Amino acid sequence: MRTRIVHPPQSLSAIKASRVTLDCGVERDPSVVVTWHWFVSTNEISSSSDPRMSVNSVDGGLTIRSVRNTDIGRYSCFVVSIAGNDSASAELEVIGL
Repeated sequence: MRTRIVHPPQSLSAIKASRVTLDCGVERDPSVVVTWHWFVSTNEISSSSDPRMSVNSVDGGLTIRSVRNTDIGRYSCFVVSIAGNDSASAELEVIGL
């Protein structure tokens, strides 16, 4: 079975200081190891570079805590495995109140 994204991230508007999660669920052979890589524009996201952001190692979802105006942009999820690679993207907009 080829690894592929079946629950891609959806573009959304988030209220400033809220918490959001962008999905990146995959269909795959359970025996295949999958890794998720998230990018905003061309910069890879890591919790060491921004502790407000974390990738769930089970379902690949990206959670952003305390959303800021600087988080606005295009987010891309890349799924990598020996059974295939896939990618999907979505836009995040931030609304200040």
